[in-house]
Amino acid sequence: MQFEQGVKDIYGHERFAGVATQLSGELEQRLGKEARPVILGHVQRGGTPTAYDRVLATRFGWHAVEAA
Repeated sequence: MQFEQGVKDIYGHERFAGVATQLSGELEQRLGKEARPVILGHVQRGGTPTAYDRVLATRFGWHAVEAA
């Protein structure tokens, strides 16, 4: 995979534009399963995860591994 290089955010960190789309395409090709990119907004990225969030994420991860 190749990403745009040299693009920086206001803090000087390198940005990787289009990574989600490229990664989902790569996953579809390798796994033969549908993969859709999800771009999270600011609201979804913020906040401290609760115990419920952690358990739910662990269950999702477990089922993803089992399905692969």
